[in-house]
Amino acid sequence: MSNIFTETEGAAAGGDLIDIVVVNWNAGRQLHACLQSIGEHAPLRETHVIIVDNASSDGSTILPDGPNLSLSMVLNRRNRGFGAACNQGSRAGQAPFILFLNPDARLTAGCIERLIGQFLADDLPEVGVVGPRLIDEGGKLSRHCARVPRARDMLGQVIGLDRLFPKLFRPHFMTDWEHRQTRDVGQVMGAALMIRRDVFERLNGFDERFFMYFEDLDLCVRAARDNFRVVYCAEAAAVHVGGVSSEQARDRRLSRFQTSLVSYAFKHHGLGVASLAAAGILFIQLPVRFIAALRPSGASRPSDVVKGAFQFLSTLFHSTRRRLLTGTARSVPEPQTAASRRDSSAGITN
Repeated sequence: MSNIFTETEGAAAGGDLIDIVVVNWNAGRQLHACLQSIGEHAPLRETHVIIVDNASSDGSTILPDGPNLSLSMVLNRRNRGFGAACNQGSRAGQAPFILFLNPDARLTAGCIERLIGQFLADDLPEVGVVGPRLIDEGGKLSRHCARVPRARDMLGQVIGLDRLFPKLFRPHFMTDWEHRQTRDVGQVMGAALMIRRDVFERLNGFDERFFMYFEDLDLCVRAARDNFRVVYCAEAAAVHVGGVSSEQARDRRLSRFQTSLVSYAFKHHGLGVASLAAAGILFIQLPVRFIAALRPSGASRPSDVVKGAFQFLSTLFHSTRRRLLTGTARSVPEPQTAASRRDSSAGITN
C-alpha cells in the first residue's frame, strides 16, 4: 500500500506500533536497500513507513517492486533539511514509537523489537530515546555515541585541542568506550534513532533551525533535560554506510556542519561561546583544512574548503544582520535561496 502527498498535505495511519521515517535526498539504490531491509526485518503488520523526499533529482523515489510495505511518501519541492523533513514525517503517522532511519542505513533481524523492548522494560523507567549499535557493511562496529559537549569541549573540538588534551577538552564521540554494553549516553546518532511519540511531541520535534547536523544532539539534550533517558542498545544492530547524500555536496556539508556547530553553541552556551567557535572556525580550522586539502592524500579538495568557507561566512553574515535588526535569532539559519523564496511566495509551509 502506498500513498503520495505533497509537502502541504499529510497522512495518518492508525493502529500501527511504529512509524519509520526515512528522509531521502538523492540516495539512489541505498534507499531501495533500506526499504528492502525494513520489509525483511520489521513487524510489517505493525509498521508504517513514511518517506519524506527533499526534492531528489536522481529518480530514487521511483520505487522498484519489493516488500508489500504500508508506505506513504511526502514530496517536497525543495530540500527543507533533515530536521524539518523528519518533523513532516512524524506528522504523517500516529504510532506510539517513531524510528528515524537514514536511507543509507539498513535494519538487521530483531533490531526494532529490541529497541522497543528498551521502552517497555520494567527496570528501565523514563526511557525517551534509544539508538542501536551501528556497524558498517563489513560488520565492523562504529563507536558513534556521543557526550553532551560542555562549552570548553566545543571550543577545543573546533581547533583540535580535544586530540591533544582529551582529558581537558573531551572529544565529542565516545571512542574510548567499546560500545559493547547497553547504557545511558549523551547522544545516539540520528542515522537510526527511535523515540516515543509522546516525548517527541512534548519536545516539539527536531529544531528546524538546524538544517543538517547537530539536530540529533539537540533533541537528545532536550529530552535529558526533561528527565527522559537516552539509551544506547547494544543488543540491536543496524548497518550504516554513511555519507551517501552529503558526499554529493562536500562544500555544503562542511559549511552546514560548521553553521550547525555555531547554532548549537549559541542555543546551549550563549553568544560568547558561539562567537569564539565562529572565530576558531574562521581563523584556525578553515586554514588548517585548506592546507591539509593541498596534500595529495587530502580527504577534501581545496575548492571544497574555499566554497564551504564562503558559504559559512555568508550564513554568519545574514544571521548577525538578522540578530542586529530583530534581536530574536537563537541559532544560525540557512540563508534563503531563490528557490526557497519562490516556494514561500507560493504558499508552501516551512
